[in-house]
Amino acid sequence: MQINVIPGGDPSLFNRMLFPEATPETQQWIYEQFHRDTSMLSDLGRRFIEGAGNLYKQLNDPSLMRKARNMARNIKGIMHPNMITYLDTVSEVQSAKPVMQRYIMAMPQIRKLYHKQLCDGYSESYVDHEPDVIGEDHYDYRRVMNGIVQEYQDDEGNDRWKAVMYPDDLAEGDRELDIDEKFMILKSWDLVRFALSQKKDPTDVFNGDLEI
Repeated sequence: MQINVIPGGDPSLFNRMLFPEATPETQQWIYEQFHRDTSMLSDLGRRFIEGAGNLYKQLNDPSLMRKARNMARNIKGIMHPNMITYLDTVSEVQSAKPVMQRYIMAMPQIRKLYHKQLCDGYSESYVDHEPDVIGEDHYDYRRVMNGIVQEYQDDEGNDRWKAVMYPDDLAEGDRELDIDEKFMILKSWDLVRFALSQKKDPTDVFNGDLEI
């Protein structure tokens, strides 16, 4: 019998993988609680607050978050659904969790089909907050492509490179995506393109065909 061993090192990594990441607003509120005046507390109370503050810093260490996402690439299925992770097959794209659905549906090609009701669009689990926009007009698309180097052709047909920065005000609960998260999403977009080339619906858990 083969047993898969996932290298970890720090048990806090598994806490990061199993529980959802707090929103920026929640993190700020907790930070403020740990920095309130403690002069009225006893020595024991101050030691408790200090210990809790140190634990909070450890659990919210950005390097720990990156390590947790790296580990999630190797063990799909046990992490919280609100996590961006690599999807390696069209089947995994079709069964994507809610956060990955959000960014998969930001891809212009599949979004056009969705607006024309030519694909499933993850049935009832995907919520389109901007039903009339595609590409750069779409907030989720801009979050993915913010700062990403893209190849294009100028008016004379020459290959050029560009990186567009989108200085949006982030929606409540959002944060800037890390570069590794953007690459995970872009890889999923490649799988979507492949599925479309095969006339398969990458947003249908039942692997239905596209009527296009």
